[in-house]
This record gives sequence, structure tokens and C-alpha cells, in this order.
Amino acid sequence: MKIAITGGNGFLGRHFIQVALQKGFHVTALQGPGASIRNSSHFLKIVEGSLGNRNGEARNVLEGADVYINMAALGVQSRDRSWSKMIDVNCQQPLEWLEMAKEIGVQHAIALGTALEYAGTGNLPHNTPEELPAPSHKLSDEESSLECTDAYGATKAAGGILLRSYSRTIDLPLTYLRLASLFGPNDDARKFLPSAIAAARHEREFPMSQGEQVREWLHVTDAVNAILLAATDESPCEGIYNVGTGQGITLVEAAQNVFASFGTPRELIQIGKYKYRKNESHVLVMDCQKFSQRYAWRPTIALQDWLIELAQNHLVEKTNAN
Repeated sequence: MKIAITGGNGFLGRHFIQVALQKGFHVTALQGPGASIRNSSHFLKIVEGSLGNRNGEARNVLEGADVYINMAALGVQSRDRSWSKMIDVNCQQPLEWLEMAKEIGVQHAIALGTALEYAGTGNLPHNTPEELPAPSHKLSDEESSLECTDAYGATKAAGGILLRSYSRTIDLPLTYLRLASLFGPNDDARKFLPSAIAAARHEREFPMSQGEQVREWLHVTDAVNAILLAATDESPCEGIYNVGTGQGITLVEAAQNVFASFGTPRELIQIGKYKYRKNESHVLVMDCQKFSQRYAWRPTIALQDWLIELAQNHLVEKTNAN
């Protein structure tokens, strides 16, 4: 099977390429600005260029593909959150690539969304601790409200609606996977978990909000395996699927677990140093039964187990260095 992807040099894209090649798939990947894809497999074709060049890079990436997967996105980090640019990358450009995929003869498309599209349950901040409700842990299923307040989530939600509608118009089966926040090796150092890990590793202060937000994290390898299950489905299923753990943890608990795993004093976590973003979702955890039941898929790498292994490896490195 030949798989075409955008966002090949992103965090998820790099891990996807590695696993897909190990499983014997042929991959053509669009490599945009940023880090280069480091893999010399003859099963991999790299096309350098821009997501916005529909008639150039798009055709080169999609030619001969059985499945097209849109992994490119803008806005995961706050530094990238220009509304006009996010609308272009998360809405307009994926539509153009989907149209090209249909013209070329691709049989199945997969678009990746995010848990941040959901409104979640409750909002932060609250005026006083007494007004803060206990998390209901109501899970967001595929029919839950998309009235999110996050700019990235809003443009991804809009793009998902447009892609699913257009795919039906042009009769190209499209599977839409909403992924939980990902974790794993070589992630962006400025994201919450990697920055907490770096602080714990080097025994330095870690400023954060009050941390009552309840979130879930999915290991990037589990995400890749889920995507490949959808890509290799002999009867591609149109529709929306949540892909995550269904298990929430507060951000403050996550930070404390990171520091505990490394044996770093928790007093270095500066809780309440930052204010909440306006109307930030209190509980944002997905119900993933629909995907699990269809594909008999379950996450295999728990965050806490990964943290412990990471800390043990760090200890070995320190010991060897001495």
C-alpha cells in the first residue's frame, strides 16, 4: 500500500513514517519548513515544499497513493496562532488537497483533528476556589458540542466540517480522527509535558497555572497505530472517531508525576504563576469507545509508565557520565 501524508516532518509525521516503513508501507511525505525527515529508506519519497502549492507539491505527493492522510496543521503552539494563517492551513488548504486527491484517483482520505475541537465540560478560571466545581469527568463523544474557545480547536473543527462535507460532495471516503494530545520522544520542547520534563530533569523551577484543567494524553506510537488501522481498513469508514485514552488527569497532577518520576522536589513547581486563558475548558477528555470497538484498538503505553522509563534512562545517563 502507498500512503501519502502532509506534515511529514512534524512530531506525529516523523513517528508515522518510521512505523509505517517498518511495517512495509510505501510513504510519500510532504516536508515543509522546519526539521528535516531523517530516513533513507527506499520505500520513502520526500517532497519538499509548501502545503499551499496545490498544483506542484500536492500532485507530486499524491500521485500513485492509495490513501492520503492530512497531518499538517497550524496553531498547536500559541506562537503560531494567527487566525488568518490557521484558517488557511487548517481549512482552505486541506480542501484543495482533498480535491486534488480525488482528481488523481486516491481511494481513501484521512484527516486528523484534535480533542481541542470539543467544548468540554465547565470553564476556567473561577473567581474563588469555592466556586470551582469538582470535575464531572463527562467524556466528550463524537456528537458533543464543538463550541470550543480555543483558536486552534475552532479552526480545526471548522476544517473538519468542511472536509467531511466536501468529501461527500466529491464521493471520496474520508475518515476523520480526533486525536488526544500526544506525548513521546522528540516532541516540541515548548509544550507542557516536554517543558515539565526538562525542568524536572535539570532540577529547575517550572511555572504553570493552578492546573485544575483535566486533560488526556496519548503516546504518539499508539496514535500512529490507530491511524494505520484506519488507513488499511478494506471498507473505509466515513465519519468521526475519537482516538485517545478516555482517562483524564489534571495538569497539576501531571506536573507532579513528572517531578516525582525524576525524583525532583515538587516545590520547584510554581503552581499559580500563570493565569488561566479566558474561558479555558475545565474537563476535556474524550469517549473513544467507537474507534476501539470498530478496530479492537487500545492504547498500550501509559503516560506514567513512559515517565518512569524516561527517568530511569536519565539516571543511567547521569551515572555513565560520572
